[in-house]
Amino acid sequence: MFEVIIPRSFRKMLRDLSKADRKGKNAAERAEAACTQATLHGEIRHERTHHGESRLDCEKYDLGDGYRLVLQRNTVNSKDYLIMLFVGSHAESDTWLAMHRGYKWVRKDSDGKIDFIQVSSAEEPRMPPVINLSIDTPEHVLDEPLLAEFGVDDFKGSRLGVETIQLLLGITKADWGESSDSILTKIEDQADVESALLALDLLTMADHNDVEGARQRLRFDARQAHEATESELLEAVSSPVNAETFYTWKEEEGMPDPSNREEWMLYLHPEQRKIAHADFAGPSRLRGVSGSGKTCVLVHRAQFLAKKYQEPVLVVTLTESMRKLLTSLVAALCGPERALIHITTIQRYAREVVQELSPASTRRPVESYADDAMFAAVKAVPEFADGTHGLGRLPHDIKHFLREELSYIRTRLLPSQYSTYTTSSFRRVGRGKALGETARKQVMQGLEAYELYITQCGSPDFEGIVQEAVVLMDAVGDKSKTRWRSVLADEVQDLSQNEIQMLSLIRTPAGEPLKTAPDGLFLVGDGAQTIYKRGFSLKTLGINLYRASVFKKNYRNTKEILQAAYALIINYEFSDIDEDSQQKPLAPDFAIRRGERPGLVRCKSKADELEYVMSAIAKIKEIHGETSLNDVCLISRSKGFRNEAIRAMRAAGIPCIDVKENFSIDSPGVRVSTVESAKGFEFGIVFLANVAELISIRPQQPTDSGDVAKLYVAMTRARDLLHVSYVSNNEWSPVEALHTIAPWCEVLKFEDGTVSTLAEHA
Repeated sequence: MFEVIIPRSFRKMLRDLSKADRKGKNAAERAEAACTQATLHGEIRHERTHHGESRLDCEKYDLGDGYRLVLQRNTVNSKDYLIMLFVGSHAESDTWLAMHRGYKWVRKDSDGKIDFIQVSSAEEPRMPPVINLSIDTPEHVLDEPLLAEFGVDDFKGSRLGVETIQLLLGITKADWGESSDSILTKIEDQADVESALLALDLLTMADHNDVEGARQRLRFDARQAHEATESELLEAVSSPVNAETFYTWKEEEGMPDPSNREEWMLYLHPEQRKIAHADFAGPSRLRGVSGSGKTCVLVHRAQFLAKKYQEPVLVVTLTESMRKLLTSLVAALCGPERALIHITTIQRYAREVVQELSPASTRRPVESYADDAMFAAVKAVPEFADGTHGLGRLPHDIKHFLREELSYIRTRLLPSQYSTYTTSSFRRVGRGKALGETARKQVMQGLEAYELYITQCGSPDFEGIVQEAVVLMDAVGDKSKTRWRSVLADEVQDLSQNEIQMLSLIRTPAGEPLKTAPDGLFLVGDGAQTIYKRGFSLKTLGINLYRASVFKKNYRNTKEILQAAYALIINYEFSDIDEDSQQKPLAPDFAIRRGERPGLVRCKSKADELEYVMSAIAKIKEIHGETSLNDVCLISRSKGFRNEAIRAMRAAGIPCIDVKENFSIDSPGVRVSTVESAKGFEFGIVFLANVAELISIRPQQPTDSGDVAKLYVAMTRARDLLHVSYVSNNEWSPVEALHTIAPWCEVLKFEDGTVSTLAEHA
């Protein structure tokens, strides 16, 4: 039997084939079968070919239908292992072999990092480079220097002189595509053959987005890395430093088809597995940038804990759409342990607690802060009603101010604690200017009137139900028959202090509070994706974290999409899940995957904006077929626009579903969603519409951190393509934050049914 090693690049080839036509999918399945055959039976049951592979000391197999599998065979201490290198069409395999002539496994001396890189030799004829260029290559990519991520310091210790280094740093992708031979000849004349070969290797790998390979090539030239021996290569496979480079087939057997959203979202990276399968002596927290795999880790950890303890595990999330997604992922992942995992929303769980511990008081909650209730709250405070409140100039009307302040109080204090709000010791996070004692007393008058109004209506609102649940759990929680061994909370940055307190008061089957139990609480989130202005302090709740982990690697978005999204939030501060730690957002590790810049599209009217979105979606359907619409999402904060878009799509025969309604994860058609309901999901193409606001007589205010976070969440739902549209006319203006992403976008206009570059008409 062989040990089969899967480099990350090979995994991507399988993923791409799985998205291709029937023959491509069949080839991917045969390649996977070959890996399994080699692992289980020590053989590959496909015919071996003998053309081109000698150039790389490898073997090539015929998978049928014109597809080939390329691998390397190695033996160390009588143990055989195979490294899968390539899978694709016959023509592509010839191109791949030609491009990888002279490639070597090179090991970094300092930490053992292994890379498969191009090391050209003067002993062989210099072959022309395989240029990575097509008519679809975006203009901005063509104009970028190939070595844009390198500086002069990166060349320390290399054979290259200053003049040659400066030349290399200025060569763009377009230059390389048009004049590679003359560039190399110039370097050879300027320096020597070895310098030209080094330049060839660096520029070729950078052209194919292998920046790390280029860095390793520089280390090799500077004698900071060496060609790995077979034993070093085998040892490197299991080394943590190479966790993102290699996988063993045992880890990869039964790889998901990437076209299946559920299965693909369940793929667990080795570094993620360490967190999902860890033993924690107390509460733990996972923070990560958008697209870093937090949800995947949460689902796998739920399975791990259910198997480990053989006791019930609770998964809590924010929205019903996210509950459905998590439910489908758990169902796809789990076996019999699925019966031990319960998934619910925080609202539903609070109601379940009250229903169990105080059945007589259970009522269906009313809407929080409805207009009638807020009218009663304002009317009860004369200073609010006549405008003599002394609060100064408010950014919104008094009802908006009071709604925010009442929610802040009621999501972190219990009724018995309300009096602390009027004291100077009460810490009010999130308000630029603190309210004085008189203003706080006025707010408390409004709070009393609001709660009296909803009491007279006969039903509490949701915040009141959470308060009741906390009081009940604190008083008689030990009598509850519902016990959970572990609780995993997703999107925790949007939970309130009372909601976190409610979860922390849950008891294990053995009677221990979760906030002190091993593996009790697992909190997952990202402060930069905060949608609701709630917040909490773990310290205040007596929750001491045993372990805090951070994921910075983004696996979802193209570099272009994430650059624009990160530019949106970089100058804001957010809670590090816990509001006691306010800081700038995590700087993500950008993916090497490239794509089109996001489109930032100006429209004259809402009708024009709808026409733009409809025409773009219709074009996707025409070019890629109706099934491609399943990976398209329209996100808008305007209910009116969403409803109009749904009507227009149905009238045009374009299938679509409203994510806020009772939808199935596998339903066909364009997803139409709010930002809140889109959280946790990802789509190939996202249209973010209505990013505009009514023009006011006041100067336009900077977009606050909450609205910026919502835009960031919406933008990072897109894997491959992002379209952001807004209306600009006498009534509407783009939101202030859009100017920060404009440098990272294609700035466009839609007019008379045509999209064109806005700069051309400036």
